[in-house]
Amino acid sequence: AAARYAGELAMNPNPARLFEAIRQWCWDHRATETLAREELGLDIGGVVGYSYGAFQSLLLASAGGIRQPIVSIASTNRYAFGLSNGVLGRGVIDGMERAGIDSDMLYRLTDSLQLERHVERLREHEVLYVRGLHDGVDPHPSLDRLEHALAPSASLTLDVGHATLVFLRDRIQGTAIEFLRRTGAIEGGAIDTGSSSMAS
Repeated sequence: AAARYAGELAMNPNPARLFEAIRQWCWDHRATETLAREELGLDIGGVVGYSYGAFQSLLLASAGGIRQPIVSIASTNRYAFGLSNGVLGRGVIDGMERAGIDSDMLYRLTDSLQLERHVERLREHEVLYVRGLHDGVDPHPSLDRLEHALAPSASLTLDVGHATLVFLRDRIQGTAIEFLRRTGAIEGGAIDTGSSSMAS
């Protein structure tokens, strides 16, 4: 099959492609773990995901497929809600409408992918939840609902949007390293995290 960009199948007017993308991501994650362990002699200490990767990490962990600590950065929550109300979905929605998929059908087809329904299983899992206060990809109140359901062991909310989190990458990196060290995912001495701090 032809190569795809990361997340390309997820942002597609055919909702069936979304489920294919999720399945492919799960296979890729398992293959990466196997390669690291069997070919390189490495164990994966933690999982860091951004946006769609964060969504996938939390979803797979909810199904028991990830046991390591997770750093979730800008995860989405409700697929159909994000497409209908967020800044990235208009083109996908237009394509779905041309194919005969209206809003009600979209919500029915993707109802099982409301991440907030699954993440309560992660209440005992080590998760650092990082989000932008002004995230327009999956807008308010979707991410509030996800954080409430997840009840992460650590969280960091920053006064930026979805993509503009990159401008605060040093703070996010420092907080993530602090979290991964605290959970035993990585080893090392103290680091200077600047103004970075974790809120429990």
